[in-house]
Amino acid sequence: MPANNAPLTTADASYLANGPYTQSDVYLLYHPLTRRTGQRLRDYLGVDGGENLDDRYDIVIRWGSRRRIRSPRDTVLNPRRKIRQNTDKRNALDVLDNAGVPVPAYTDSASDVDLEDAPLTYPVLGRATQHSQGSDINLILQARDLELTSNDFFVDYVPTQMEYRVQVFDGEIVKVHEKRLETEAANSGDYTPYIRNHQKRWVFVNERGSTPDAVRDYAIDAVDALDLDFGAVDIIHAETGGVYVLEVNTAPTLDENNLRRYGQTIQDRLGLNTVAGMDAVDWSDDNDE
Repeated sequence: MPANNAPLTTADASYLANGPYTQSDVYLLYHPLTRRTGQRLRDYLGVDGGENLDDRYDIVIRWGSRRRIRSPRDTVLNPRRKIRQNTDKRNALDVLDNAGVPVPAYTDSASDVDLEDAPLTYPVLGRATQHSQGSDINLILQARDLELTSNDFFVDYVPTQMEYRVQVFDGEIVKVHEKRLETEAANSGDYTPYIRNHQKRWVFVNERGSTPDAVRDYAIDAVDALDLDFGAVDIIHAETGGVYVLEVNTAPTLDENNLRRYGQTIQDRLGLNTVAGMDAVDWSDDNDE
């Protein structure tokens, strides 16, 4: 990575669309639920940004936003139709599966669970078509649980060695994190093993073990299969040794380390001559809604 916030030289760079661009050419359009991350990335880059867009720019970066906008002069990173496709998590599983990206077994019908020759056996996870941060997950252990919960589809529960969050931008890995339970929660037994999110005290940490190559390979394949320019891929290494993609997030929350990495990657790929940098970022409130 070039030092002092300098972009790649023209001889070395392969800019996106019709780059290189200037900061005034770029708009970052973010989703209200990830407003704080969107604001921070906007401020790091030193570009315009917000939840709405009326003017016309050369390039628009959609950070999870599905709002209708005027078409930019050159391109949109993560077009609206692709974000909409990925937001339908059931449809996204079909797209990934059809592209040969390994995903856990899934079905739409409760009758396909734990019957003779059924594709799924207990335990399974009941899911909603649209969800965020695992808030929809129902653990289904028996037929009675199917009757007492509302679910759009069902996914096989895969015993897991490790879950990863892999940040991918323009076909390249930005960062790989392991998802681990906070030490205090692990010591107290205060955790929910099948819901691994921030609210349940699971956090992203730097890689501590040997990450299978397939984790990186399938993360890139998943973003490509969904025809996204970037995404945060949740992917597991199963106890049986297999690797499975769970989903792709188009508006990931970024900590300081990831914000810097994303910002530098965007700067390089757009050919921005300069960015505002970390000094321009407000970290006074550290949680997205």
